[in-house]
Amino acid sequence: MVIALILLNAISLLSLLVFSFKDNAIYASTASQSGKIVVQVLESNSNRQIDGATVCVIETRHYENTDKYGKTSMIEVPIIRNSNFDISLERPFGEVTLLVYKNGYADSINFYQSVMPGSTRVGIVIYLTPIISESDNKTEISMEKPNEVWINNLINLYKKRI
Repeated sequence: MVIALILLNAISLLSLLVFSFKDNAIYASTASQSGKIVVQVLESNSNRQIDGATVCVIETRHYENTDKYGKTSMIEVPIIRNSNFDISLERPFGEVTLLVYKNGYADSINFYQSVMPGSTRVGIVIYLTPIISESDNKTEISMEKPNEVWINNLINLYKKRI
């Protein structure tokens, strides 16, 4: 009887842990809100629009190709919030990671592209470097700084007043 009770408690605790883990995984992979982005891909040496570049939203594995103007169609993306600062100042925006590539150009990966819920962000410009020699074939890694209003609010929250 005691062993059965201990086993039942262990199973209940285990299912609680699995349920909690599932909730976190669901929260991380699905978003209750979304935003939209349009990406333009240009050649770094000439600012020429690149037709046929592939843009991948890493978090959703969604792929889009650029048109003759170097632009993607409107891409719906989930609002994936970075919770690093939730204790002090929650971020009102989400972030996505963009991988951009095309044969003949060095790959580009772009972290922390911010997206506001319910909005369309136009003006994300990614530059690809043409591969002229093997030394040009280096992945470009870039990171976007967080929303400036949010940064100023965070500074004002923690800056000591004299």
